[in-house]
Amino acid sequence: MTATVTAPRVTVRAIYTDEDLIRAQQRILALWGSKAGTKAGDELHILADLVEAYEHRHHSAPETTGVEALRSLMDGNDLTQTDLAKVIGSQGVVSDILRGHRQLNVRQIQALAKRFKVPPGTFL
Repeated sequence: MTATVTAPRVTVRAIYTDEDLIRAQQRILALWGSKAGTKAGDELHILADLVEAYEHRHHSAPETTGVEALRSLMDGNDLTQTDLAKVIGSQGVVSDILRGHRQLNVRQIQALAKRFKVPPGTFL
């Protein structure tokens, strides 16, 4: 007799609208850092694939990095590094992020998404 291995159940929904996209991106942030092979890790991986596919189909734009998006938003809102420091950390932290010496963390991404009223995935 062979043993049956049961994988953890993961429940995800298809992404049909931009509102679905935002919910999926928020869930990704909540799951960020989950270990692969766990229910949360599997959900994170599946959601990331779904978000990528939806964005590719509906929001094709030139590839940009989160830092490029941040720079563009700063320019569009006439913000300096000092202004942004009030949102995500010290001016040194902001400088390191903009130079690519440091990555944005989940808290910073959430704060930036709220500040600029954009989906968190903008900075991923």
